[in-house]
Amino acid sequence: MPKRAKSTRCITCQEPIRWGYRRCKTCHEAQRRLDQKTLLEATLGRKDAIRYTGVRSHARKVYAESGGPKQCAVCGYFKHVEICHIRDISTFPLETLVIEVNALANLVALCPNHHRELDHDLIQMGLTGFEPV
Repeated sequence: MPKRAKSTRCITCQEPIRWGYRRCKTCHEAQRRLDQKTLLEATLGRKDAIRYTGVRSHARKVYAESGGPKQCAVCGYFKHVEICHIRDISTFPLETLVIEVNALANLVALCPNHHRELDHDLIQMGLTGFEPV
């Protein structure tokens, strides 16, 4: 006679789930979805070094789904690009929704060199594109 699989209940909705899990698939996906969470909710309990990792990962997903160009907006380099925020994540209030922080108007693909220059205020977004400071 085969052993019966152990089961438990989802901590969110109390639906029966397999033993060893804490949430059912539906609740797990809802927990991970950042679209309608605020920055505070998305970063709660994370240490400073990795605080915005989930928000950055969501930004890459949003940009990939948008079909935006996968080349540097400054020089056109296409072998390796990084999706970065024009306005830094930390400048937004914690009550801001992640979907607003990761709006396409705030995301741009840059090569590693230009991404570093943007982060260190050596270039900035101007009316016609990126300009040296």
